[in-house]
Formats: sequence, C-alpha cells, structure tokens
Amino acid sequence: MRELCKKIVRISAALLSAVLLAACGQEEVMPSSLPAGEELPFFSAGEGTGMELVIEKNALYDAAPEVKGANGEGRLLYMQFYQGEAVQLWASAPYRENGQEYVSVYMYRQDGSRETCIDRIDWESGRRICFRDSQGCFYSISRGLGNDNDSIVRMDSSGKVLYTAKIEGDRGSIQRICELADGRLAVLVYKGSGRTNYGMVLLDGKGKTEIVELSELPPGQPCCMGISQEGLFLISEERLYRVELPGGKLEPLFSFAPTTYLVYDVMNPVAAFCLGGNGKLELLRSDLQNEWSYETLGWRKKDEGRQEVVLRAWSLKNNNFLKEQVLKFNSISERYQVVLEGAGEGESLSDYRTRTGVELAAGKGPDLLENILIEFPGSLIEKEILADLAPFMNQAGIKEEDYFPLTFGIWRTGDSIYNIRFASSLTERTIVSSVLGDVAEPDIETLADALLAYPENAVYDIGFSGRSILRELLEGSQTLWGMVDWENGSCDFGGDLFRKLLEVSKKYQYDKRNNYPLIFGYRDFSSFQHLYLSPTEEEARANGNVPLGQLFDDGLHPVGLGSGMSFWINANAVNKEGAWEFLRFLLSDEVQESLMEDFNKMPAMKSVFWKVAEDEIKNGPTEKYGKGLFTAPLSREKAEEVAALLENARALPYNTETILEIVLEESQDYFDGSKEIPQVVDAIENKVGLYLQERR
Repeated sequence: MRELCKKIVRISAALLSAVLLAACGQEEVMPSSLPAGEELPFFSAGEGTGMELVIEKNALYDAAPEVKGANGEGRLLYMQFYQGEAVQLWASAPYRENGQEYVSVYMYRQDGSRETCIDRIDWESGRRICFRDSQGCFYSISRGLGNDNDSIVRMDSSGKVLYTAKIEGDRGSIQRICELADGRLAVLVYKGSGRTNYGMVLLDGKGKTEIVELSELPPGQPCCMGISQEGLFLISEERLYRVELPGGKLEPLFSFAPTTYLVYDVMNPVAAFCLGGNGKLELLRSDLQNEWSYETLGWRKKDEGRQEVVLRAWSLKNNNFLKEQVLKFNSISERYQVVLEGAGEGESLSDYRTRTGVELAAGKGPDLLENILIEFPGSLIEKEILADLAPFMNQAGIKEEDYFPLTFGIWRTGDSIYNIRFASSLTERTIVSSVLGDVAEPDIETLADALLAYPENAVYDIGFSGRSILRELLEGSQTLWGMVDWENGSCDFGGDLFRKLLEVSKKYQYDKRNNYPLIFGYRDFSSFQHLYLSPTEEEARANGNVPLGQLFDDGLHPVGLGSGMSFWINANAVNKEGAWEFLRFLLSDEVQESLMEDFNKMPAMKSVFWKVAEDEIKNGPTEKYGKGLFTAPLSREKAEEVAALLENARALPYNTETILEIVLEESQDYFDGSKEIPQVVDAIENKVGLYLQERR
C-alpha cells in the first residue's frame, strides 16, 4: 500500500484538494477486536489509563476480478463505512446502447456479497458517484468551472437526479462528506490556499444548505470527517476532534502524536473513519494509485512485565519510519517497550529544546532522544550528558566497517561514538567548470580567488543570501581555516582569507531581480531513487559542471544531509540497556531493508545497499524503486560511484556552531552595507574571543 512512497512525487495542497475523499455513512454497533472485558465506551478513553494502542491491519475483499473485466474497464468509485461496515462502490465495465455508454453501480461488503445499487446509469454520471446514504440514495460531485463553486448531486437508486445543491458563498471545493444521525450531510470544503482555510456546510434532504464556521481549526490538512453515536468528528493531522453543531466549535479529544500510529500520511491519507461505542476507531486509507487499506485502532492493557524506554522526538507526527519501527520492536521485545514522547500541545521547537536541555542538565530527561532537538552537541559531550555508544557496539559485535561512515561519524571524538544514524543521505556540490579551469581539487583560498576573478554575472544558488554562502565556505573546517585557535583560546579574522570570503559571499548573493545563472549546483543522494535521478560525474562534466563537494580541513568530501534518522542515549538514562537494544534493532538487516523497501531511504548498512543495487542492475527498474519512472536499468558504474560517495561522505564539525553564529550575525552588517570589513572583523573578534576565553 506504500508503493507510491517509493516514487518521486511532489504533492501540493491544490492537488490534494482535487482528490475527493468520501466519508462514512450512518453508524451502527461495530464488532469489537478487543478481548472480552476490555471494551471502553469511547476510543480516547484508553488514553492515560494504563492501556496501550493496538493497531490492526484488516484485509479488504478484492472485488476487482469480478468487476474490472478482461480489459480492466470496471472502476472502483470509492469506499466508505455503510451501516458500520467498510464497503466498496464499483461501476461495471461500460456498455453501449444507442450510441450512449451506460454502467451498473454495485456495492460490495466485506464478506464478498454484492448488491446492485443502480442497474443502469449513464457512464458520465456513474463515474462521479462517491457516497451512499442510509436511505440508499447516491451523491456525486460536480466540480465548478473557473471561479464557480462545486455542487452536490443527489440521485435515487434508479439514477434519477433528486436535487443539485451548489455550495454557496466563499465555500470552495468539496473535500469530504459525512451523513449525520438525522440524515443531513456534513460537507467539508476547502476555501483557498491557506493551511487553515476550511469550512463546513450542512445539507438537508431537500438540498437546502446551512453554513458552519469551524472555529479554532488547527494548522495542517484536515484528514477526514467521521461520525459515531456521539456525533460528528474531525481528524486533523495528529488530533481527533469532536465538532459541535451548528456552532462549529472543535473540542480536542485525543492526540496520536505520542503513539506509534501515524494518522497523517500525505501519500496514504485517511479517506473515511468510524468511531464505535466499544473503544474502536476504524479507518480507510487511499493512496494516489487508488490502492486501499483498512486499519483498526483499539486498546489493551500494557504489559507491566516489560521495562519502559522513553524515546523523545520532535518529528513524531510525520516520521512514519520511526513509528513503525517502534511498533515492530515492541511486538518482538520480551523485556523492553519503547514509549514515544512528543512535544506538548502548542510547544514550539525552541521551547521543546529548552525544556529538554534543562532536564538533561539536571541529570534527568528521556532514555533515548532524536538528535535534532539539540543545537550544539559539543557541550553535551563535554559535560558527559551523552552516553558513549562504542562499548555497547563492541559488546554486541557491531563493526563500523559494515556500515557507511556517516552511521557513526556525526558526533564522535576519537573512538567514542555519541550518535548513530540509521539512514545515509548526502549531497555533493558542483561548480561551473569554467570557474576553476584546470584546478581539480582547490583549497579554500584558491576557490575564493577563482570566484572573485570570475568575470560573469552569477549567483551562488537559488535563495542563497550572503550569510548562507559564508556559512558553506567556513563550516567544513574545525578551525574556520586557522582563524580560531582552540588550544590558546584566541582568534584572528583580520587576514586576507576572511576578507576574500566576505567579498565572495556578497558578490554571489541571490538576486531575484536579475535572472543570473547559478554558479553552483548539487548532486543529491537522499533516496535510493536518486541513483537513477542524479547525474553521474561524467554526465555532470558533459553539462559543464565539475563535482566539488565540501571543503574540509583534509580535502573535498560529500556532506551528510541533515541530522534526522539519528539518535543518542542519555548518559543518565534510567534504562540505557533498553535504549541500546532499540538502537541495535534499528541497525539490523531487517530494519535496514525495510528502510529501503518501504521508505525508499538510503541504508546505513553496506550489504543492504548492494543487495538492492545488484537486483536493480540485474532486473532493471523494479516495482519498488522506479518501474514506470525509469526505462534503463541501473548501471554498475553508477552504483559503484554512489557507494564511493557514501564511503567518502563526512559530517560537518559540530564544535564550531556557536562561533559560526557569531560570525554570520556580525557579517550581516557588511552584506547590508552598513559596515565595512574592518568594523565587522573587530566585532567578530571581540565576541568570539570572549566566547573562547569563557570556554577555557
């Protein structure tokens, strides 16, 4: 069901708003999947009561062979909950009578039984059917042309139109439909491009509309509406709300963020859901290939015999990989259970970091932490807040040479390892070949001189300010190219090199007023599909670009992208052993293969990379990595080149971050034209010198 996640697709809000996601019909008592005696009156009642969320994948009846026909002309119209059961609405293969195309409309239940809903209807009307109400009538959406609003068409079981209701006012395009207990329809509509720009319309049996203003709608795309015996509900991103009618007030009921369930998945959105009085939540999902999945969420008592490992992460609401691995680990671990801990309601990333830092400084905090929460890890290592993972690795027999260097190379000092990264992603800068001429591997001063001497009008890259350029020129060096003396606690930014770097950064700032060509580009390898998409070095040179990479103290290297997919252990953790067991699980062959097969990420493990690469070389683009997108098989030369890049990739130094921020902040006055270089140098040296002395 996640095959589309392996394709390079960019989905905008406009595209999502064009996809109608029908919602559920009238609710009846649903069969429980919970053990006897553990039924709860409402889904969210299990939260914080010593219960844990249970996620079940349910099979859907495959009606396609019966309806599509030999040539595949039959069509799945949509799925919904009808009388508490997941059903499928299908149109038969079209047939012609008197020059007109007709279809029959069927409803399939989960047991495979089929009901003929409309015996004969013209194909154009039938193909737009998307919902059936409790009275057996059907609804289709007529999209408005230009600035015209959408309309809802209601028809009976013979296909006769009963009414057409236009969504009046500033109501926009119809997104989802639900039937209320009194027979009215609740219609969710998208009113524009804003992230919270949604409204609702109530529609009675005669087509009369009533506008409902949704109050306090949270940021993000509302996933779906659903009903239960307790009323109308909305799932938006990671939270379940009750909708008060007719006022439109949203009452937050339950957050999915600290659970292992990812409710908001842009590639596989929720299309319909039902809440029962037995503590269950049932959801239907549809990806953009019209493949469906059916999931059930319930509650069970936690296993008190297992030790809890608290994992704190900022990215819980959109990190499907992390949530799925936690779910797998908890299902197989007899001794430990990972518990997710996300940000508080309305807590910003800055506040989240501050709170975590205070806890860690006090010797408290979670057992395991996603490293993007910490801005400057150097101080954490110096204060022995992070656990050294090398002893755990040695005891487990994990060898560094089995993994690409970025796996253990983000935060480390000598043989001590403080961070493990489970996915490989890198970027390599390229430069217009005429800038460097015959120079193959420039040092920083040679590069600065070449850029200053380049006679053409150009910009560094799209959107790059002077600060952004200066950061890239400085950040690869542990000493900022000799300007910082860590041992003596001194600095010197008054030399020619820093002046040249400032002038280069100002010269190549992005200028949106002029369509200047880009002097830099990049080759991106953040997913396995980039082995097909990104040019080889030979192809880059043929297009006039030379691979350059990042300048480090010991030469040029590709750079590891970002700091996601990596974790560290709190040295004061209550359960360091349990935290390590989870990290060890993430390094396993099974998880590394899942990382590629299910999420299209570059693995950390070399053998897994080559296992998939060999298959692509031998069999050509497969279903998993690009069938339909690419025609030629992966070349061995390309795979070997990317493997070499992964072997050569480096993480940027982390100990210079505080000084870099000072340099960039003070240099802004030069880029703005308010200060000359000598004044900027004085300000930098005063602040950096003070920082270095305090640090000593």
